[in-house]
Amino acid sequence: MNPRLKLALIRHTGEQGFASVIAVGVGLVMMIIGLTMALRSQSDVALSSTQRSTSRALSAAEVGVTRYQNLLNIRRILAQAEYPTNTGTNTSLWSNPTAIPGYSSPTCASGSSITTSTITGTYASSDWQNIDSKTQFKLVSYTYTPNPSPPNNPALANDLLGTGTLTVQGRVNISGNGNSATNTNSTSTAQLQIKIPIKKTNPITTPTPGVWVSSGALGNNAVQGDVSLNDCNANLSSVTIVQDTGTDYKARYTSNDLPEIPTMPALSSGNTGGTYNLNNVKSPGRVGLDLALATNNGNNNTLTLPRGGDKTVAILNPVTGITDNWNVYSATDIYTSSGQAKIKIANNAKVRLYVSGNFNDPNVSIDRGCSGNAGAGCTPTDLQIYGTGPVGSEICLNGTNYIEAFILAPNYSVGVQGTGGGKGGYKGAVWTKQWSNSSGCGSNTQNTAVVQMADWSSIGLSPKNLPPYIDASNSWTKQAVQ
Repeated sequence: MNPRLKLALIRHTGEQGFASVIAVGVGLVMMIIGLTMALRSQSDVALSSTQRSTSRALSAAEVGVTRYQNLLNIRRILAQAEYPTNTGTNTSLWSNPTAIPGYSSPTCASGSSITTSTITGTYASSDWQNIDSKTQFKLVSYTYTPNPSPPNNPALANDLLGTGTLTVQGRVNISGNGNSATNTNSTSTAQLQIKIPIKKTNPITTPTPGVWVSSGALGNNAVQGDVSLNDCNANLSSVTIVQDTGTDYKARYTSNDLPEIPTMPALSSGNTGGTYNLNNVKSPGRVGLDLALATNNGNNNTLTLPRGGDKTVAILNPVTGITDNWNVYSATDIYTSSGQAKIKIANNAKVRLYVSGNFNDPNVSIDRGCSGNAGAGCTPTDLQIYGTGPVGSEICLNGTNYIEAFILAPNYSVGVQGTGGGKGGYKGAVWTKQWSNSSGCGSNTQNTAVVQMADWSSIGLSPKNLPPYIDASNSWTKQAVQ
């Protein structure tokens, strides 16, 4: 206070009481202002601390989301299962992944560090998982909702199969460790939910095998193409790969399964297209197709397909989405009773041949002269042979000639008999149960048994139980914690 003002107040003794009141009032106001500022500062500190805790809890939930997204990317088949309960069409849960169709444990094929025991013991659990000593996350649920109206049946590659909904919580400032940890007065919890589009995988994103064998390896046979093996006991280093100009063919293990054989169209009736049954067409009383008695346009021992008057069937290629016209035939066994016989496939024709028995007569050949004849509209995969017979059935070629075709025979043993001076085998692709190294077909030679001339688009099939494609999340929502 100004000394002169103080002296003036003292001199005016009648006003001394009023001056004291003013002085006390000023001090009280200053005290209130200081206390208010202190309380506001304390509130700001508390609010800032709460915001930091909330942000850290969200970050913890995001860590959990990222880890489960990584799980789904590595183990994509889990994206169509559920946790903790099943409300969709899939009967398997994360707690029992080996029961999910198409699931395979980490083997030579996957190279995944996320083992089945890790999935069942860690990921398929609602327990809190530690990030650090004060931060945790846990899975609340994962549900899969199939697309109620898929645009194609079978769905084309990249079509939406369904949507996965992943819900994860995160928390910070806990007391204790693991699932026994408890909340404290400063614990903050956040919950995130994301929507994940699950789409059909396009097979062209994976290598097309020229040879695919689900059991065993190839012996001494060489392959000019990619080789896929399902049997982890088969020795990859024993597979002989022949490179071509500009290629990088490899032998590799795969956890995918051989494709399903396409459904054979119904038998042809009258002038409508369908499957033509070749059994006994030229050999009454015999089972199968006896080519020694087959005549077509006066050429003995040669059956030309398609025959005059045969109608085609429109068949969708689910990889490309293109519909092509095919001539479809069925037979039990393909053989000749004497001499040499031939099945000739006309240029520009697309032919499917379903064989429910054996095709292992070395005197029967298939003339599909695509080599050097591309200008005539000839492609090896335009001839597709499907072996539908039981385990133990056989397809065996004479080593003196090549057959140009795509062959899918899930239960068969396939091979090439004899070396043929390196002039016999398959051009296209061969997918089968096992490669014949037995005394029957004796396919155990150094010649190039298969030359790959096929890809997923031209074949028009996808592996069975091919894991889906996990697309980027299209919804990321913060939710109230229940």
